[in-house]
Parts: sequence; structure tokens; C-alpha cells
Amino acid sequence: MQSVNNVIWSRVPKKTFVQLEVLSLGAYDAVSSFNMGNVSKLEILRKLCIEPGDYTIQAMERLDKQRLLRAKNSCLQKNKGTEKFATAFDDEGAALQVALVQLYCHLHIFNRPVVFRDSKAAIFAVILNSIHASSNIIDCKELLQNLSDYSNQIVLQWIPGHCGVTGASQMPGLERLLQKSGRPVEQN
Repeated sequence: MQSVNNVIWSRVPKKTFVQLEVLSLGAYDAVSSFNMGNVSKLEILRKLCIEPGDYTIQAMERLDKQRLLRAKNSCLQKNKGTEKFATAFDDEGAALQVALVQLYCHLHIFNRPVVFRDSKAAIFAVILNSIHASSNIIDCKELLQNLSDYSNQIVLQWIPGHCGVTGASQMPGLERLLQKSGRPVEQN
């Protein structure tokens, strides 16, 4: 219930006095957005005999996808370190999924994004059509499809264990992981 309250108060702040009609409209908008997402606004427009244009429909759908991905990313971040993967490949698939979710949430920043991975197997699993894909790989394929709607070119680039990547040692926690794995750490 706390989430619905946050949505309501984001539309009609508690500290600002408004009349009952404004409060009611804000609450209606918050509840419909909370239950159905931003596409609920399209239905409201149609009920008012206003047909939304293609760009409006695309924008509302994109906002909903971004909201769901942010929620998924939040869950991934909360569960980070608590999940147990059966294989290193599952771990690589999960890491690629986190990278793609982050890219999707911040797509407006990048012109030609490149995602570096040191697992050829994870990259090939995402690119090739396989009926025996893990849930992480299936999610990665779906994310890449969604990302391709907004960017002409997204590159999944294999690199040998982050060797030679400028700034790799400055990424939080990466230096420690590289040292544990016995891989060289580049100092800038």
C-alpha cells in the first residue's frame, strides 16, 4: 500500500493545499497509473473522445517498459549476492542481464552502446537462437529486442577478462574481483 501512497503524493504533494477536485483527480490518475501503467492515460483520452497519436502511444508504452525494467533492476540489485547460480555460465548470463537493464534505463545517454563481456558463451547464447536457453538468456534476448527499438546499433563485445580496458580498475569492486581471479589489473 505504501507504493500507491507514494504515487498519489508524487502527483498531489501533502504539503501543498489543493481543493478536493484536484486531490480526487490526482488520486484517480495515481491509482490508474499504479494499476495499469502509463497506458491508462490513453484510455482516459479515448473516453474524452480524444484519439491519442502514434507518438503518444509509443511514449506511454516506452515509459511503462522503462518502469518495469527499473523495478526488475531494483529486484536484481536487492538480490545481488544472495542468489546461487548452478554454473559460471548462469552467473555470466545474470551479469549480462544486469548490464542490459542498466543500458535500457540509461539509453538516452548513449549513441552507440557497447557492452563488454569476457564470456563468449554468454554472448553467443544471446545472439543465437536456441530452444534450450536459461531464463537469464531469454530475458537478455528480450531486452536486446526492446533496446533495438530505440538504438540502431548495440554491440556485445567479447574481451579477454577486461584486459586492456581503460578504467577497468576504477570500477567499484572490479579490481578486487580481478585480483581474486588471478587476472591482471590495469593501473591508469
